[in-house]
Amino acid sequence: MAWQIAFGSLPWWLIAIYYFHWVGPGGRGMAVAYTLAHREGHRPGGKLYRPWIGQRIGNLFENGLGVFYGVVPYNFSTSHVLLHHRLNGGKGDPVYLWDLDRTQWSDLLLYQWRLFRWMAGFSSLAEFRREAGVHPLIDKAYVTLRRGMVIYWAVIPALILALLIAAGSTIGSALLFVVFSYLVPATKASMSLYSKWLCAIDAGEDSAGGGPLARIRPISCDLRLATTHCASFSRLQQAFIPLTNRPILLAENGF
Repeated sequence: MAWQIAFGSLPWWLIAIYYFHWVGPGGRGMAVAYTLAHREGHRPGGKLYRPWIGQRIGNLFENGLGVFYGVVPYNFSTSHVLLHHRLNGGKGDPVYLWDLDRTQWSDLLLYQWRLFRWMAGFSSLAEFRREAGVHPLIDKAYVTLRRGMVIYWAVIPALILALLIAAGSTIGSALLFVVFSYLVPATKASMSLYSKWLCAIDAGEDSAGGGPLARIRPISCDLRLATTHCASFSRLQQAFIPLTNRPILLAENGF
């Protein structure tokens, strides 16, 4: 942004260097941001940290700094907890993958598209809307995630545009900056990272109890699984969702 403000535009060679940066230190930084955002999502309200810290910063990476790393605010504490952990990669889960063979090019592209829609918040918001009225937490998650999407897709880009234009950049160059330096890198990198993260979940590395998205058989979402692997849940409520036609567990997280 300093270059944009100083010279009014970005040369293509600098954009190329910026993109390559994501392969190295940028990618590692994104991995850290996504990991912390994920953990914070299981402990909303800053409960991941000591009280005197959490009360001041809340979910800093999920709802703050994460926007610069492709994290839509509140996406983990809503979609990841109430959809992915409840449905275990089954029908209704925004990252449902049982029907895909990721060794096939066409399926791999569809796989990336589904992850993009999850990362962007669109598929999760649609599922929350489909389940409207089923449980108060679902309705609350819909409103919360929608607010996070407005922040990510509208408020932050608008603030960047306003800052650049106020600093002397043309509208065209400011728009290009937002696209190439905010939307594109964050979106692509988050998709790539989440794809690798799903592989880590498949290998059993999701300590919070991630779904078996590519395992041979699913793990049923029962009380034992939730209390053992999702110990960060503040309270579990038993509910019946007609849409899934089976008992499920909802975590009352107080987003």
